[in-house]
Amino acid sequence: MVFCKHEYGVDLDKVAWLTIEDAHVTEHRDPANCHRLAPGSRLAGMMLSGELDAVILGGDMPKDPRVQTLIPNAAAAAQEWYQREGVIPINHMFVVRTELSKERPEVVRDIYRMIVESRKFAPESATRPPIGLEANRKGLELAIRWSYEQKIIPRRLSVDELFDDTDRCTGDLSDRDGLERADRMATSSGWRKRARAAAMSAATGAYPTAGQTDRDWRSRR
Repeated sequence: MVFCKHEYGVDLDKVAWLTIEDAHVTEHRDPANCHRLAPGSRLAGMMLSGELDAVILGGDMPKDPRVQTLIPNAAAAAQEWYQREGVIPINHMFVVRTELSKERPEVVRDIYRMIVESRKFAPESATRPPIGLEANRKGLELAIRWSYEQKIIPRRLSVDELFDDTDRCTGDLSDRDGLERADRMATSSGWRKRARAAAMSAATGAYPTAGQTDRDWRSRR
């Protein structure tokens, strides 16, 4: 919704946000104007009954003549924004704990290698976001800025704070030689097996990053 702030002047602080699930990050605390709905609440039904003014939906948007997108011709607006900004917003991510990156850098490189390889299994029509830190720097800066503006994070981080020496150089692994080097460096077959299963089932545009999280590595699908 921060898109609406910058494109249409919406004051997000004046919006009462109602959510149906937590943020999936233990340390996160919702902003003061964000409230949790009762378990079992159905956003679409609450909108149609008049309890909510608008909802954020995906494929579950009701096929009802009373329902319209908030932004007229939303697909065209999204395309125009992309042409102007040149950024594909990040959605899904692979993350690892900082200690894993320091102690087992070959594991991080192998996970990254498999993410890169998994893209060849996507349909030809799939959108393929760019690979590598520098190629995604603008998108990461945007994600940080918008997260801060929505009070999801307490301060504006720099992109480089999200990466250490191991995963900062993984962008070099997007070429064939780099992948072969990573393959030779990865010696843990158990980790490789689990990481391959995750990589092959992840979203095509998964992005690797490092930081604090409550699991060694995970993918939100």
